[in-house]
Amino acid sequence: MNDREALQDLVTSKGWLLFKEWARVQWGPEGYGEKIAAVMHRYADDALALGQELRKVHTATEEINVLMKWPEEQLKKGEPKEELPVSMHRGGR
Repeated sequence: MNDREALQDLVTSKGWLLFKEWARVQWGPEGYGEKIAAVMHRYADDALALGQELRKVHTATEEINVLMKWPEEQLKKGEPKEELPVSMHRGGR
């Protein structure tokens, strides 16, 4: 199986679709808003800590979005730019 087939298997698997939905709920607009509100409540009296924690939530959200889009973006481009390490291929070979 080549990397493109592996990515295609991933993005169409039930497990990936469940995981993607969970990530959307946790880190999509509603989950992001809840996290921001919790940070604002927790650090309402400390502007410096508030800013630091808000940046952490924002950075985490951006990184998660990049990770979640990666498989489908690679499929749209054609072959992935980076080959998977041999140990990550099915069967560990």
